[in-house]
Order: sequence, then C-alpha cells, then structure tokens
Amino acid sequence: GPALLRDALLGPDRPSFRYVTSDVVGPSGGRALVVSGEIVNDTRSAVELSPLEFLVRSGDEQVLATWTSAPPVAKLKPGEAARFEGRLPVPPAEGREVRVRFTKAGGLAFAALTDSR
Repeated sequence: GPALLRDALLGPDRPSFRYVTSDVVGPSGGRALVVSGEIVNDTRSAVELSPLEFLVRSGDEQVLATWTSAPPVAKLKPGEAARFEGRLPVPPAEGREVRVRFTKAGGLAFAALTDSR
C-alpha cells in the first residue's frame, strides 16, 4: 500500500548530519581543528547514536588523520537534534576536507576545511 511506498522513499531509519562546519582555531603554537554541526533524527522512531568518526583528507583524498568522539547524546527522539563538536589538536597542514560519520555504518557528512589564519 501507500505506506510501504512512503517508507521506501524516506530511506533507512537513521539520523543524519546538518550544518557541519570546520575551522582551524587558536594561536600558531596551540592550533586545533574544530568540527561542529548537528545530528538530526528525521525518522519516526527514536535512534541510539554510535560514536562519531572524523577524518581529515588531503586534496588527493589521502586520509591524514582520524579520531573518534562520543556522541553528544545517547539517544534522539523523532524530530530531535543535538549539536556535536570534535577537536583535533595540531591538525595536518595539508588537510583540505573533513568527513564526519557514525562509526557504525550510517550517515556521512563533508565539510571543506577552512583555515581562518
């Protein structure tokens, strides 16, 4: 019936990322890459969040650095959003892109790496 079709169009029941930005902050001796954004549950059921994995990639797509961080909240109700922030001290100078994803296969987000020097 129509409900099945609607489910198929909505895709898998998993949270997604939005408003993801990255910036290099701090003085030259103590610089850090800060990646922030929101995780939103646009499904119709509560979801448990797995840890976040961050990857810094160069212009030729090589992975220069990775780190993980705990999710900002353990669970999101339908329609809820939670802000996250990840920090990497001494980010690689050649970094051009940051990716954020859930460690368990799921949503993926990209942000161009901006340096506000």
